[in-house]
Amino acid sequence: MQRGGIVRNLLVKFKKNEFLKNTSILVGGTIVAQLISILSSPVLSRIFTTEDFGLFATFMAIVGVFSNFSSLKYELAIVVEKRNDSAKRIQLLSYVIVLAFTLLFTCIIICTPYSIFKKYNLDVGNYIYILIPLVFFTGIYTIQSNVLNREKKYKSLSISGIVNKISIVFFQIVLGFFGLKLLGLVLGNLLGLAIVVFVIYFLEKKDFSVLNFLNYSELKLVANKHYRFPKFTMPQTLLNTLSQQAPIYILGYYYGLEVVGAYWMAMRIIQLPSLLVGKSIGQVYYQQAFEVSESKEKTKKLFNTTTLYLLKLTVVPVLIIFFFGKQLFIFVLGNDWELAGEFSKWMILWVGTGFITPPTMMSLMIFNKQKLNMIYDIILTVIRVVILILGGLFLSSLETIIIFSLVGFVFNFGLVVYVKYKVII
Repeated sequence: MQRGGIVRNLLVKFKKNEFLKNTSILVGGTIVAQLISILSSPVLSRIFTTEDFGLFATFMAIVGVFSNFSSLKYELAIVVEKRNDSAKRIQLLSYVIVLAFTLLFTCIIICTPYSIFKKYNLDVGNYIYILIPLVFFTGIYTIQSNVLNREKKYKSLSISGIVNKISIVFFQIVLGFFGLKLLGLVLGNLLGLAIVVFVIYFLEKKDFSVLNFLNYSELKLVANKHYRFPKFTMPQTLLNTLSQQAPIYILGYYYGLEVVGAYWMAMRIIQLPSLLVGKSIGQVYYQQAFEVSESKEKTKKLFNTTTLYLLKLTVVPVLIIFFFGKQLFIFVLGNDWELAGEFSKWMILWVGTGFITPPTMMSLMIFNKQKLNMIYDIILTVIRVVILILGGLFLSSLETIIIFSLVGFVFNFGLVVYVKYKVII
């Protein structure tokens, strides 16, 4: 009876704790989605070569860079806007910007000489035009996710993540089985993304009805109100993405697509803990921390609890990958992926500390410290690019990755400490 009472009390506390309840819904869906990714990796690594993944990584790096400012980051303002009607206008504004940016991006792709793409290991012919719908659907999906986050539709967010991953893996395996290499990887990604956008729309259709809020003066008003997002958050996010994607381009330039493929696969695997839990907790933290942001004590408590929780979760995966990463990669993916295993040993230190930073990043936005975040990313990006270039000139690919990862580790840890003691006080 006593044990049963303890269980009941824990369940009651869990149900009352909105943060834990919402996080568990998102984490549950994300775990399923990433398990699909884990189980598919041994299959994909045997269908596609390291060069195939290197070309795919280079291709998707362009999507990652351009899609990050396709809505000028106004979608983040959807969550923090207090008035529902204004949130709807921000949502509509974000859609309009994504559409306009897609048209601009189309012109850029058409006007860019193909020799430039070829120079950066993108000798892919007409496949280059698949970049356009990829950027568009990525922008729409990001807006949808923030709308669902504002409305606390975490179950729909979880379902969408599962649908997205299943669709991508299914199409990539099927298309790869029929001999489609880059097209199989890229088209699989596009189909999975397009499917999840339509699934979210049909699941929560009423949340995406915004045409009634089409009014130029009112759109201009909310755009001016949340100017910090395009002015500071967008450049900061772009810099962060460029620093994340810089290895793809620079490693490819100096070491070739095989090294890029090894780097991409290592990142895909060691990012799983972050994708499993970190992103989900970050989404919920953003919404919850904004609600209590007027109370520094409550915000500090939420920040400390969440960051410590993430730190505890990351210790074991970091130790496993650091000591046994090479052997695990060879066992699971095959002998061709030994270099990816060697990369992972050092990259896990950087990615592992990055796993605990979502509350830090979200807190900077909540307390309007976007300028600080932008300065941080400018410094980090410059240092990373210099390391990669000097490494490409004088060091082996492994030595370059080691230094690159250690710098990321120091910067991640330093930012968490700074925000804890200087921002949330």
